[in-house]
Amino acid sequence: MLAGISIPMFSSAPRDGCTCGPPTAGIVNLAVRSAGMIAGVATAASYVGFRYPSEIISHCVWMYFRFALSLRDVSELMLERGVEVSHETVRQWTRKFGQDYANAL
Repeated sequence: MLAGISIPMFSSAPRDGCTCGPPTAGIVNLAVRSAGMIAGVATAASYVGFRYPSEIISHCVWMYFRFALSLRDVSELMLERGVEVSHETVRQWTRKFGQDYANAL
């Protein structure tokens, strides 16, 4: 089952015309799996230190293994959803988290 959630993403636009300080936050809507086969496979602690939220990582890995997509296909599908992620990043995620997800399928 897919559920729509809002994930905060950061843009590179300056805040209030200022060229200094942290970037402003935007919202990207993303449909991710909720409480499905992959829930509970990777713990939240295993995602610590990654740039992207665990929902995005798990969704990319799930798409790659579930639909036998190429890494570039996964990257393009995420771009259509407003999340810019390279195919190399998806490859690294599938190597790190992929075996757990593949076993759950």
